[in-house]
Amino acid sequence: MLNTLDVTISGYPIDECQDPAGYWHVLSYNGSHEFWHFYRSPQKFTINLVNIEKFSELEFPVIDTVNFTEKPMSKFKKWFYKGWLDLYDIDIKVSKMKKVTYVKMRSGESYMIDESAECLKNALDGCVWTAEFLKSIER
Repeated sequence: MLNTLDVTISGYPIDECQDPAGYWHVLSYNGSHEFWHFYRSPQKFTINLVNIEKFSELEFPVIDTVNFTEKPMSKFKKWFYKGWLDLYDIDIKVSKMKKVTYVKMRSGESYMIDESAECLKNALDGCVWTAEFLKSIER
């Protein structure tokens, strides 16, 4: 089909991690407060390039492991600070950085696709813009 691109979505960014006590916390790694979480099976679908409003490239760290080591402190302090990150020394191991392209459509939907921004730009440059086609997309 004209003016379409097959894209893949392999995951989404998350901003929280669960400590050993079961509490959720926002963690950061080198100034980034979001981490990439992969789906079990990637989703593939086709988008119409004409309906893209804007796009930008983003980069997220992929977590290999997060280790929580309990700090030595009294039982009273452990009870008082229950649920706080002050109880733990945190060691985050990152395996790689994941680049994705954020795409916002005219309909308001947004996606984080695996294709690079350069690939999307080349696909947009290769679109066929006939007079009949331009009339069909006018509001």
